[in-house]
Amino acid sequence: MNIDTFNSILHIRRFLQVWKASIGKIPTTIAIIIINRSGTRSTGHDTHDILNAIEDVAATTTSDMTPAVTNTTVAAPATPTSTAVSPRRTHSTREQLHQIVAGGMSAAITRSTCQPLDVLKIRFQLQVEPLGSKNKKLVQSSKYTSINQAVRTIYREEGLLAFWKGHNPAQVLSIMYGICQFWTYEQLSLLAKQTHYLKDHTHLSNFICGAAAGAAAVIISTPLDVIRTRLIAQDTSKGYRNATRAVTAIVRQEGPRGMYRGLSSALLQIAPLMGTNFMAYRLFSESACTFFEVEDRSKLPTWTLLALGASSGMLSKTIVYPFDLIKKRLQIQGFEQNRQTFGQTLQCNGVWDCLQQTVRQEGVRGLYKGVAPTLLKSSLTTALYFSIYDKLKQVRF
Repeated sequence: MNIDTFNSILHIRRFLQVWKASIGKIPTTIAIIIINRSGTRSTGHDTHDILNAIEDVAATTTSDMTPAVTNTTVAAPATPTSTAVSPRRTHSTREQLHQIVAGGMSAAITRSTCQPLDVLKIRFQLQVEPLGSKNKKLVQSSKYTSINQAVRTIYREEGLLAFWKGHNPAQVLSIMYGICQFWTYEQLSLLAKQTHYLKDHTHLSNFICGAAAGAAAVIISTPLDVIRTRLIAQDTSKGYRNATRAVTAIVRQEGPRGMYRGLSSALLQIAPLMGTNFMAYRLFSESACTFFEVEDRSKLPTWTLLALGASSGMLSKTIVYPFDLIKKRLQIQGFEQNRQTFGQTLQCNGVWDCLQQTVRQEGVRGLYKGVAPTLLKSSLTTALYFSIYDKLKQVRF
């Protein structure tokens, strides 16, 4: 490139930057006219260099809205106006892999920490007899009456490892669930930001994307949830020896549909649960960011993220808890012979029948059996879930 061409590039860049700042678009025709009128005897190679040099300035040029050039005898012809449709922006492959790794790791860590609370929750949910009552006769017929008593009973009868019963399928379930949920949410959230309505209604967008992500994740993970529930609910010397044999037995005895027992109640529970989780967590995060005067929630202190996650988890779980109890009871239908030491097993067909029978036999309070360990577990898991995910997103693998 000769010195004249270099000087022309500087002159053209300065001119186009001023044009772009004042008008907003740089017509391609004008750029070419300037090159031809620049007074430089440029070769084809030099002209190519000039075009490359101004490409970053004229990147937004279009052939429409081309004004006439008043200071030259050459006028740019007007072209019909056309509406350009900008392509949808998507996450890069690297970003999506990062979301998958962060979602899977946050789920794995959370599951390992909270599994004992899950065992307690399921044992309480499946017990038809009252958990605590002033009537001593009723209490005597109950295997578990309180959290402390349940912990002591499980440890005495089944040992310490009983608190991690069903952990292997539960861990696989959690990783699959975490990956599917966070990955789906991130894709839907980016898409929602590019829609005319949802981009201006952030909280509604967070709820819809969270609900859809939770529904997608629960459809994928329900078979593992059925296996985990039965491994936790079975007698010590009965039932399935491991998760692999559980799959074989369920499919052989109940058909493929047996792997999806409780799916309808799970969807009724998980969609509003995760929608509220994501919406509340981000709503609380906005308030915290304002209070701490930071731009992004990832810059908030870890204890604050944990508190925000715990609050959103407790709020959302309280709203949808009865559906979680119904789901667990539906998942053990046809499994009664393997849990005879745990008392009665409610016989029901479908969500509505299970709901009616529970209220008829146990009262409205029966719909909230096991709510104490559930809220403790939900607040802890949601706190770890979101805070670990947000922190891992900052790490570049």
